[in-house]
Amino acid sequence: MNLQVPNITTRGSSFRFISQVGQQRFVSHVSVPLVAEYESVLKRGQLVLTNEQVDDVIDYVCACAVHHKIFYLWRPTLKDAKDDLTLVH
Repeated sequence: MNLQVPNITTRGSSFRFISQVGQQRFVSHVSVPLVAEYESVLKRGQLVLTNEQVDDVIDYVCACAVHHKIFYLWRPTLKDAKDDLTLVH
């Protein structure tokens, strides 16, 4: 699932995702590259959130998620290369 920047504060799908993290409705999984991508996107200046608030959101998501190491010998090749860090099954 990609975070859609405008939706994170306007109760769109990204807001619903973030608001359900930690409620045990699903288990989120993160890796260092995925978190770095989220941070980069969220800090582009398109939000009303400050960088400190973005850090708080990312820290919360990471605190509630299962952390994974990336094995670089295995790489998916999805149609959109930016989605290679996110797999849904």
